[in-house]
Amino acid sequence: MDCKVPSIQVSLFTKNPIKQPSIHNFVKSYGDNRKLGTKNLKAKNMIRKNFLFVVILMATAFAVFKGATIWQQEPKKPDLNADNEAFNIYWKNKIEQTTYQKIGDGDSTEAVLSYQIRDFSTQNWEIAQDQQSANTLPVLCFDFQKNGRGATQIASNLSVFSATDTKLFPHSLKARFNEKNASKQTSLQANLVDFSYQFTDNSSKHYQLERTWLEDEIWTRLRQNPEQLPTGDFKMIPSLGNGLGQNLSPEEATAQIDTLISDSSFVGKNHKVYSLNFPKQKKTLAIVYKNLPPFQIIGWKESTEKNGKILSTSFRQ
Repeated sequence: MDCKVPSIQVSLFTKNPIKQPSIHNFVKSYGDNRKLGTKNLKAKNMIRKNFLFVVILMATAFAVFKGATIWQQEPKKPDLNADNEAFNIYWKNKIEQTTYQKIGDGDSTEAVLSYQIRDFSTQNWEIAQDQQSANTLPVLCFDFQKNGRGATQIASNLSVFSATDTKLFPHSLKARFNEKNASKQTSLQANLVDFSYQFTDNSSKHYQLERTWLEDEIWTRLRQNPEQLPTGDFKMIPSLGNGLGQNLSPEEATAQIDTLISDSSFVGKNHKVYSLNFPKQKKTLAIVYKNLPPFQIIGWKESTEKNGKILSTSFRQ
């Protein structure tokens, strides 16, 4: 009797018979995967379209968690000079006053330079009298008193007000000069208004000049940062003392910062000199200072032409 073994397919890896997939199951699986892919695509498109909003929302949530939002911070008083920490430390609640003696020719004239930080009123354009006023900004206030004790007996006073924020206010806000002798007293002041300086003298005479460097603001800007002083060739309005009885006008000037000091009486360690020259006036001003904050002034030398002769005067501590 023939013995026939029934035919059956056996997998090489399992003892169970291989089940043939049905067309119905295949179509159902394909449809489910397609629906899932469509949902994922819609989700991706939604995230892509709203990516910036999602990033901002996450950043805001993180800032709130860290307490770094502006409404979570206590208001802070701005620094006197955000770019110069040494400036802030030195000038806080400080008044500096230094006396200088005239060198040579037997003249006992002395000069006094005073510096301090004051609140400047942007309403009255003067030193604020009310310390609680909101319309003020800090300025480096400079006062230059010169008391003549020679034959002329002339006393003069120069005041300059330079904002401590030199980026926002690159030029001085105000300068004022007074001169008094035995017979009369004269004055001239310059106020920075928008993009020009408005000049007024003691007789109420008015005129204006386009904003540029003032010679008189060199005394404050040097103490703030000598590297911000003008060098090379430029236009500059001469000192207010030159404008008594006549209109000032910007003149050609040249300047440089050097370590070579020709006058041996000013030579010292870490000393530098800022030299300013007005070729038309045949006038020069050389200020010697310590090249370390707070850039204290050692002395100065100025030369002018009078009656065809060059007259020079020097002052030193």
